Amino acid sequence: MATERGDQTVIRRTIIERGIRTSEGPAGGRAGGLEAVRKLANQHEGERLEMQELNTKFGAYLDRVKFLETQNRKLQTELDSLKQKWGFDSGKVKDQYDQGLVALRKQIDDVTRDKALAELRAKRAEYDASLIKHQTDFANE
Repeated sequence: MATERGDQTVIRRTIIERGIRTSEGPAGGRAGGLEAVRKLANQHEGERLEMQELNTKFGAYLDRVKFLETQNRKLQTELDSLKQKWGFDSGKVKDQYDQGLVALRKQIDDVTRDKALAELRAKRAEYDASLIKHQTDFANE
């Protein structure tokens, strides 16, 4: 059965246990039964305490989740506000400088390509000079 109290939902369960009690003989049956009942009571108490602890941890977790959801809503509202305030102006700036940036990027690409070609030509010239030197040295020997 579930009932709701404000922000909390409380679930109640009824557990019915059925079992068999055995007797170990005329003298030990009652003492053994009492010991079994004590063990069950101790086990039940331990489980109850563990459930209370887990319930407390779960409640703290839910509180943290609610807090973070609230924070996210606040941050989203702030972000939307900033987008409305600065979004239009940033579009103007982009339109104003975009063509110039494209031209400058093209110049950078052209200069980088020219530099790579010049370095390649220099390496080729060094190789050719080295090759001619070796051929000359070989011919003079």
